[in-house]
Amino acid sequence: MMAGSPDIPPLCRACPDYERQCIICGHGPVVDFYTVDGCFVDSSDMCGVCTFGRQACRDPSRW
Repeated sequence: MMAGSPDIPPLCRACPDYERQCIICGHGPVVDFYTVDGCFVDSSDMCGVCTFGRQACRDPSRW
């Protein structure tokens, strides 16, 4: 699943999961999506770079 996917409600936030590694490149953290009230929605199973397509997104503070 990619960011902007219709499966993700529009009011979600991306949070890092430091326990897992990206299924594409093997780096971490993996991007998880949560509702604004903290309920888990889904995981991208990919790091920030692979999820958002930007090198700057290696840093979770840039998500």
